[in-house]
Amino acid sequence: MSPTANRCGDAGSVSAAERFLRAVLIFIAATHVPIGAALMLSKTAQLELAAMYGAAGDFTVREVYLVRILGSCIVVIGTMAAAAARQPARNAAAIIAIGEFFLLRNLQRHLFAGELYEGFGVSSGVNLLTSAVFFALVAALWWAHRKARRDASTGG
Repeated sequence: MSPTANRCGDAGSVSAAERFLRAVLIFIAATHVPIGAALMLSKTAQLELAAMYGAAGDFTVREVYLVRILGSCIVVIGTMAAAAARQPARNAAAIIAIGEFFLLRNLQRHLFAGELYEGFGVSSGVNLLTSAVFFALVAALWWAHRKARRDASTGG
């Protein structure tokens, strides 16, 4: 596979696994950049997104500020995913870091579930659903990354 074809996204020169990996990364970028930006820039968006997540209540000034910081982290995850989607083979560290972040967040969701339920009013059902979605993203990243690397090394 030539670097030029890979960089330009010539579908004929990349494996199905790499195309799938790129699609997952683009999905992560397309969701995380705008959501993160909204969390950074708008208290209204913070409250609307929190309500969609099942969280109840208003945010104090301190919480608004902390959610803005969280928003910047979410934007970074999205931009890392977008950059990695261009050349996944050259961005293994970014792909692994994104997967690691999602795994750690899932672990936190369950280790500190009581805080999530009590502090934000999020239901266990929403927590489990969110966890399942992010676990699916991790599984998709892991499988596609491994398969694309194997395909690239075997020419298949």
